[in-house]
Amino acid sequence: MLKKYALSITGLFLILIYNYIFWNEKPGINFGIFSTLLAASLAISRPEIIYRINWWFAVVCVLLTGVGVTLFNSGLSIAMHFFSCLVMIVFSWPSNVKSPAIAIFNFFAGAFNQVLSFFLNGIKFISKTKSGRTFLYYFKIAIAPLVIMGIYLLLYSGSSNTFANYFNGFFTTLGELIESFFENVSAPWLVFLLCGMTLIALALKTTPAIRAINYLNEGFDDLFRINKSVKKVSGFRQMIYRPVIPMNAIRKQFKSGVLLLIGVNILLLIFNITDIKENWFGYQVPENFSLKNFVHEATWYLIISMLLSIVILLYYFHGNLNFYKKNKTIKILSYVWIVQNTLLCTSVLLRNWHYISYHGLAYKRIGVLVFLALVIVGLISMYKKIEQKKSAKWLLKINSVACVLLLSGLSLVNWDMIIARYNLNHANRSEIDVDFYLKLGPAVYPLLYENLGVIEEQIKAHHAKPTRWCEIETIQEFRSRLNTNASRFTEVYPKYTWPSYNTAEATAYNWLTTQEKNLKLSEVIK
Repeated sequence: MLKKYALSITGLFLILIYNYIFWNEKPGINFGIFSTLLAASLAISRPEIIYRINWWFAVVCVLLTGVGVTLFNSGLSIAMHFFSCLVMIVFSWPSNVKSPAIAIFNFFAGAFNQVLSFFLNGIKFISKTKSGRTFLYYFKIAIAPLVIMGIYLLLYSGSSNTFANYFNGFFTTLGELIESFFENVSAPWLVFLLCGMTLIALALKTTPAIRAINYLNEGFDDLFRINKSVKKVSGFRQMIYRPVIPMNAIRKQFKSGVLLLIGVNILLLIFNITDIKENWFGYQVPENFSLKNFVHEATWYLIISMLLSIVILLYYFHGNLNFYKKNKTIKILSYVWIVQNTLLCTSVLLRNWHYISYHGLAYKRIGVLVFLALVIVGLISMYKKIEQKKSAKWLLKINSVACVLLLSGLSLVNWDMIIARYNLNHANRSEIDVDFYLKLGPAVYPLLYENLGVIEEQIKAHHAKPTRWCEIETIQEFRSRLNTNASRFTEVYPKYTWPSYNTAEATAYNWLTTQEKNLKLSEVIK
């Protein structure tokens, strides 16, 4: 009897834990606790998943990011922990999904399916009685007119105050009815609980049955030659894993590819030679030169160029062209283009490094470095795809695994502290964005207080320049804003309980409360 209701009991237990450690709390140790219990529940309810390598990969990422949230509570660690949990859930389903990217897509498709099924089952249940069928009949007749009338009512009310006054009583009564309905029930809590129930239901019970998504899970890591004797498939399924191209079309595709790759290789060679000459060795920032525009605009153009290169190669090597006997020329041209794109990636890296060396660290500059690392992985995997005749499915799997693994590892780094320390020790003090210090998390507040002298020098050096962009003009203003941030943090922090614990904020809170008398957090410095 107990075994029959084991899933329901497990789901109820997880819902209670979810409500207790997340409602009115902030991200902290609660993330790691809940995801660990969820992983254990999945392993118990589906013992076969403990033999799946991809499931253990997701579990490792969940554990890494859970530690990251507990230590630093960074935006990256929180986001990656959430997505790692979704991947872990989908990898536990009885399907052959192996790509994290497809897993995320499958999860949200499953969530849509779950919500839709809930409403459809509710309608089916209501329609079993005569009174229910009568209600549904009149509801279907009235719903469309009422919705359209409501839209026009809002439009006309917004256009005319006189018209709106006619319906003030209606809106007041409607508001009172809604308020009375939620008088004893918190609407945000209800949404919060429904989200948790949907997540747990998808984890323990539901798998999506959407045909197009199932096609994404089909196919092989290796490409195979399609002969005339093989039954043709069409539409979405063909595009995903079984492209069939006639021989005449293959020859045209080959010639088109060779012409295109010769042209773009020449263009890229000219650009690389120019960029290496100007920016690789002994680069100096010209006087009155906007390094920000130089890096930002050029970086985006070059990143789009590299991504477009990967898409073009994927197009030419997605089908039987891989098995064309005379494809050696296009393969060599592709390898040359991959090498040249690697040089281009190095150019973007150097531009970003020039920016960091001149203006210090920031989130987006670190993000560019991470993105470039993933582009390099993409280029290497593109080479292996062409050389070893791998499929697009394999390429997506390898790159999404690399992305999840890299970002999960990076969630174990306290980036706010690294940014603050690097910028405080930066040699080019006049170019540091002092305003940015106040956008960092509470974990760096003690470090900022300990280095107010350095920050004062940076403010003075910056405002001694003819070109300025920082709003803060004095150290008194900076300290006043820092006091406001720190005071707000020390006031709010005690309101949370143990599920919200994270090491970085706990350490900062203890330091700030210990030094509160010396810091005079409640004082506004003029």
